[in-house]
Amino acid sequence: MRILKWLLTICLLLAVHSLKIESYSATDKERLPYEIQSIEISEEGFVIHGWGMLSSVQHFRDGSDHQFELKLTSDQGEVLVLPGTILANDQTEVMRTMNVRKCGDGEFNRDGEVCYYDYRNVGFQFVIPFELLQTDTAYYASLIVHGLSSGISRETLIYYPTLVPLQTQRDTVIYQAFSDLIDTQLRVAYQSVFERSEPVKENANRTADTFCSPTYGYFVFYEPGTVFTHVYDRIQKGGVTYYKVHTSKTIECVNGRNVSHEGEDHESWIAGNFVDYIGEPLLISAYEINNPPEITILAHPIIYTGEVIHPLDYAIAYDIEDGDLTDQLQIIDGEVMDAPGNYLITFYVEDSKGLYDIKQMLVTVIEPDNYPPLIDASDHTIYQYDDFDYMKDVSAYDYEDGWLNDVISYTGYVDTWVLGEYPVTYYVMDSEGLIDTKTIIVKVIRNPREKIRYIDQDKPFYEEPIPKNWTRKYTYLFDMLKNPKLLAETKFIK
Repeated sequence: MRILKWLLTICLLLAVHSLKIESYSATDKERLPYEIQSIEISEEGFVIHGWGMLSSVQHFRDGSDHQFELKLTSDQGEVLVLPGTILANDQTEVMRTMNVRKCGDGEFNRDGEVCYYDYRNVGFQFVIPFELLQTDTAYYASLIVHGLSSGISRETLIYYPTLVPLQTQRDTVIYQAFSDLIDTQLRVAYQSVFERSEPVKENANRTADTFCSPTYGYFVFYEPGTVFTHVYDRIQKGGVTYYKVHTSKTIECVNGRNVSHEGEDHESWIAGNFVDYIGEPLLISAYEINNPPEITILAHPIIYTGEVIHPLDYAIAYDIEDGDLTDQLQIIDGEVMDAPGNYLITFYVEDSKGLYDIKQMLVTVIEPDNYPPLIDASDHTIYQYDDFDYMKDVSAYDYEDGWLNDVISYTGYVDTWVLGEYPVTYYVMDSEGLIDTKTIIVKVIRNPREKIRYIDQDKPFYEEPIPKNWTRKYTYLFDMLKNPKLLAETKFIK
């Protein structure tokens, strides 16, 4: 139902599209000033707030004289047009030229040096529902401003420069909005734009030592058309977005104005109203999470001539999304010959999305005149506080060398005082350098027969050895014997 509602709304806007739209592949702030002030994530989708207007065309006062639309063009050629909601935002004072009259209601396309227009209620809000976005698809976003009074509509790609993408995950799909600040450049679009030392409009105009003209005096302006290749920061104040750039201390007097250029001497600020963007425009994308499968080689086997090996028995494959892919493993290269040597077997597996993994296994074939030794050891379960003999029931035998029990070594430690499972790995090498290793697990469990008993007031453990855990806890034993309540409730045997 929600998608149907959006489609019906889009259809109702087709009448507006009968107006001729002037389209710009890059931003042109002189003709279509705009600013994206925020992009947020709601339960429904991306929520975009900003403002925009047609410069020097008509008055913008309420919903009867202008409308906003957002156009999403996918990399597959699909086009979505979403309606905008008009919000209160007044850019009149920011955009007007001082000491000029207000344009009349019937005056259209007047230059700002002649008269100024009202730019009230030029704020907008767009909601991009997640459910409208196709997965594994990217959309470039464009702003369309319709001037209903003048009959003029304009369209431009939009930018929202940020250092990191704005993204969210819904089930297995990631939705992302991004316009890379690092790749964004600014071009000064207007003629009389003051260079400001702070991101504010009042009392921050930079001055030079050079008096350029009686009209503009010592004030410094950005030269129209200047491109700033590095943008260092972006902040919002009073509904205006400011960008930090670096300028040179070298000043020129051009057309009665002191003008500056990009440099490294001053940190300066410029309002987003007066710049065009060059770089990567806003990209809305949706893509499904897909991890590549992984092949695990279980062992690099050593076999003897005459033995038959099945390489697929030594590898498994797993994919987070697809699950077990072992039955889809393929051998794409390699063969084991019945002759001494080293042979590489190459495995390949691919998941349902086309991602794949490749791993190699080494098979060593040796002559049977020297067999590797073999360790015989098994897992043990012992009671807490009992002694553990690491070499008990452990042996090693080699076909050529015989018993190798005396040269068995091990790693690992079993703390019989602490319950738990402890791995112990045994290692042995024969006279020809062939080795065998084996790891066992020693489980230390609580003795179910072990408990505190008071059999005799003089002999707490009658005709029994004192348990080892008591020998380390004399204080505990004495405290228990001194407990009046315990003694009162205990019947002692005389």
